[in-house]
Amino acid sequence: MHPSGTSSTPPTQVEVSLDVLGALLGGAPAKRALGSTPGTSAFIATLDAPRAWLSPGIHARKPSEGVVRQFALEIAVLKTRCFDALVRMLIGAGHVGGLPSARIKARMLDQPGAMRPARWAFEVVLEDSTGQTSPTSLGEDLGKLLSRLLLVNDTRTPEQAEQIAIQAAAAFTASASKLRDPSPEQLQEVARHQLSRGELADGNGVVYSATMRSHMTSQAIPSSLWLTATTLILRLQSSVAGFSFGDAPLLDLYAELATLGQRLDVATFGAMARRAEIEAVVRSQLDQLNPS
Repeated sequence: MHPSGTSSTPPTQVEVSLDVLGALLGGAPAKRALGSTPGTSAFIATLDAPRAWLSPGIHARKPSEGVVRQFALEIAVLKTRCFDALVRMLIGAGHVGGLPSARIKARMLDQPGAMRPARWAFEVVLEDSTGQTSPTSLGEDLGKLLSRLLLVNDTRTPEQAEQIAIQAAAAFTASASKLRDPSPEQLQEVARHQLSRGELADGNGVVYSATMRSHMTSQAIPSSLWLTATTLILRLQSSVAGFSFGDAPLLDLYAELATLGQRLDVATFGAMARRAEIEAVVRSQLDQLNPS
């Protein structure tokens, strides 16, 4: 239902198993693998591909940098919401002993008449599983999935995205092991140093298309926000006391995701509101200069 109370275009609901979607979480291989699935393009669009129902103007032959930066923020919001939906369902279903990844299905409900971000709703369904992972690997499994969501693009495969996270976790662990009884603050500083360089530091990589990324001359996602997101990957992928989530990460991860989601929403949709306010002021001034 449209906020005005009038009916709008019926919502599109798409359901795709994450073991299939995990092949790339968007992009050409996923399009080929899922091309025959009704509505699949809408799900892929949600995660990676430019669509008019994301940032207006993204389809322009040469979209402005502001439009592409907004698009990058919205993509980060959508991917974070998808991951948050998975964590919520794992908690609700009591799957704290392992991640039945081959049995997870994600549903995206696109409500065309609603305002962003309300129009994008994610659900995750867990079917009966016969192949749960080890309870001790739940954090690593979630870390790999989050690294795929945030890091895969047209120049980086899922395997490469996972390796980036694994290598960062190994380097962080090696640095942390050199500290004697480190405080949480010291460990955070080591993590910040590790995550502020190399491929993990580039938040624009969350956008799938290199063509779109080429329009951005600086980081679209505030560095503090992107650091928070990549820190979650590191805390899931590593096993450092006082820093990592450990063997039962779900509840702590859920709280961290809630905070990250709120901050991303403010950065994304607050920017839209600020631009609208600026436009209104400019129009008002123009009306005063050019009275009808």
